[in-house]
Amino acid sequence: MFLLYRKNSSLLLVAALFLCTACSNLPFVKQNKAASRIFLSDFATAWTAALEAASAGRDIVRIQNRETGTIETNWIDNSISRQFLDVFSDEDFFLRMRYKLQIHVREGKKNEQTAVLIRVIKYQQKESTFLGGWQDIETDGIEESVYLYRIGRLIAIQQYTEEQEQNRNKIEDGDTFF
Repeated sequence: MFLLYRKNSSLLLVAALFLCTACSNLPFVKQNKAASRIFLSDFATAWTAALEAASAGRDIVRIQNRETGTIETNWIDNSISRQFLDVFSDEDFFLRMRYKLQIHVREGKKNEQTAVLIRVIKYQQKESTFLGGWQDIETDGIEESVYLYRIGRLIAIQQYTEEQEQNRNKIEDGDTFF
């Protein structure tokens, strides 16, 4: 009886130690919360739409590598717009805020059609004090969704204009002159 009690208690002790050490040694893993969307389009159309949406008519694109499908912007100062929104929220005070975007464009297939996966990652930083330096903060995901929407609209516009051009060429080719 004593031997059975000793075995059970030692197994219980080992299991308790294993659970305690397993919980304390697990690393914190951030989940990838990058906004992404699949578009039924070819790579060239999606690439130009993503490039146009990222630049927004300004010269802010730092890296554009079509072979790897990566677009990265310079740091963009958004202090004024965030300070306006700060009035309506209970966020901490900050002096300056900035962000940069990474857009990844990947080609593939969906339901036997040519498709493109576009992922937008936003890195955001704020400076709370003059000597404090920049601190990374988590994004709310709104701006990434806006960029995906813009890219989708630009892809739709390009596809529509290509379709109209093809229809115009068909009419011109079908004309007969007497």
